[in-house]
Amino acid sequence: MSDRRALTMRSWIKAMGGVLMLSLPGLFALQRFTIGIDIQQIRCLPSDSRFYLIDHVDLEPHRGDRIAFRTDERMMPFFNERTVMVKAVAGVPGDLVALVDEDLRVNDITVSKGLPHDLKGPLQHGAWIKPRALQSGEWVVIGHHPLSFDSRYWGIVDQTHLIGIAHAFPF
Repeated sequence: MSDRRALTMRSWIKAMGGVLMLSLPGLFALQRFTIGIDIQQIRCLPSDSRFYLIDHVDLEPHRGDRIAFRTDERMMPFFNERTVMVKAVAGVPGDLVALVDEDLRVNDITVSKGLPHDLKGPLQHGAWIKPRALQSGEWVVIGHHPLSFDSRYWGIVDQTHLIGIAHAFPF
């Protein structure tokens, strides 16, 4: 092999090594994060952005975090099953949750007032009336808009539905 060809081959290998080294963080980011877009006219978290960076690795939500999760049959007919939703965490494992006079209470503190939707599902007929302690891998979520369709209507988000922590873009 000529010196010129060997030099070209070494340069090509170095270049590919550099591309690989620069690509690895990007591949990691593509596996860890996705971008969510809230397309609703009325947003349940109106102070947030319409865009969220969803972290699929951080699966330990804390009170006040935004979480992304997949809906199930409890949210139908308003949302199809497996729709991605983002809501604020109001109740975490160990908290006591109850629906008292149409207000959702967590540890005896009102986190969401009223039931503006005329729905009479199982939650309004007793499931939240008696305080319920959230178990490991269970969260109560709310929206900050008065018309938010949230845990008051369909209950907890559990670990099987959790996608990750959602961070609102600042624009």
